[in-house]
Amino acid sequence: MVKRKITWSKEAKESLEEIPDFHIERNGNKSYSIKLLNQIKLSVSYIRDNNFIGKATDEEFTRVVFKNHYGVFYEVKENVVEIQLIWDARRNPEDFRV
Repeated sequence: MVKRKITWSKEAKESLEEIPDFHIERNGNKSYSIKLLNQIKLSVSYIRDNNFIGKATDEEFTRVVFKNHYGVFYEVKENVVEIQLIWDARRNPEDFRV
């Protein structure tokens, strides 16, 4: 298995920053946010080590790995795996953007 470099789209970076902010505001502490970020980072490391571990989506080259309520959407390219979006599956699907 080829280990490709992980890159992050602008949208993925933004969504990763929004997650802890939302939960810190909601819960009043950082512990749950840290737990979520660690779970997402673990999912990304699985993707790095096993590029096609995720479930295929309707988009031809896009795959997704879910951890709890969060989906890590990514695309396997020639030399890299691009994380496209971190999505909370409890959100309105009409807001979905990849």
